[in-house]
Amino acid sequence: LRAYKLADTQMAGQAAIRLKAELDSVLRFVVDSLVMTYSVDARRLLEYRGVSNLHNADGDTFPVVIKYRDAAPDAARGSGTPAGCHAVSG
Repeated sequence: LRAYKLADTQMAGQAAIRLKAELDSVLRFVVDSLVMTYSVDARRLLEYRGVSNLHNADGDTFPVVIKYRDAAPDAARGSGTPAGCHAVSG
């Protein structure tokens, strides 16, 4: 696996860096890479974009975007969703 910086950015009002991780072999041309955004100050993951460990009926994995927040969004409150978690459809 190899990783490199894509950009300096901002997310949720925080200075962040966007990183790309991919296989360090010719398989990187057939296996999707991962893109992660990290908070510079808090040194924590803010967002993950890439393959999941969930499979459809054909055995293919679903691509996901996971945003790590300090609290659950208003849409998730009262739904029984654990604090900080939010399911997005579509």
